Amino acid sequence: MTVRRIPVGDRDIAAPVNRREFLTLRTTGSKRILELSCEPLFMRFVDAQSRVASCKGEDAANPSSHCSYGEPATTIDLPTKDELLTELERQLADVDVLRVIGRDWLSGGDFKRQVEARLETFISRGGRIEFGDATSTTALGGH
Repeated sequence: MTVRRIPVGDRDIAAPVNRREFLTLRTTGSKRILELSCEPLFMRFVDAQSRVASCKGEDAANPSSHCSYGEPATTIDLPTKDELLTELERQLADVDVLRVIGRDWLSGGDFKRQVEARLETFISRGGRIEFGDATSTTALGGH
């Protein structure tokens, strides 16, 4: 199992790493920093658009349902696009700096429009955005 070290006071604790995690909250001095990894967020966004997500509410008893093909329905609890974006907005409301990792995943389409709209709102309220990773960053926005 992969773990990450989280600073708590004067010691570190080990916490399991969720491979689907796309938001990581850190505190540096008085700045609250959120790391947003665009690749897993994009994958979850696409999952929310997928046929599996659209089958979520299908009637399992209806054998003519295009999702079941006569088989018992598989229950996969995927968040919707709106739920993903609402969670991103909630996280952005509590931080001063957003570090965007994997910006190339914001290549276009609905995903890019939806995420960039939230980033613009974050900047308009005084937030600062850093693009890059641990080795190189460029900044955008307030402070």
